[in-house]
Amino acid sequence: AALRLAVGGGPTPPHRLHDAEAALLGAAPACLDWREWGVRIAAEVRAGEDPLASAAHRARVAGRALAHALAAL
Repeated sequence: AALRLAVGGGPTPPHRLHDAEAALLGAAPACLDWREWGVRIAAEVRAGEDPLASAAHRARVAGRALAHALAAL
């Protein structure tokens, strides 16, 4: 089985989340703490600054959004 995760948008070019992919591969989704995964994914996001939001905020939002989408699968 293969798992590919990527984030990006606006001024941030899409990039793969290799660490999250490796950690999630073979994991049982029902056993995962998706709030923790939002934080782990955010740590790997390379978001840029913009006038309305800091890079840290944009990374947190991306991490939470992707974790939420994964939890719904």
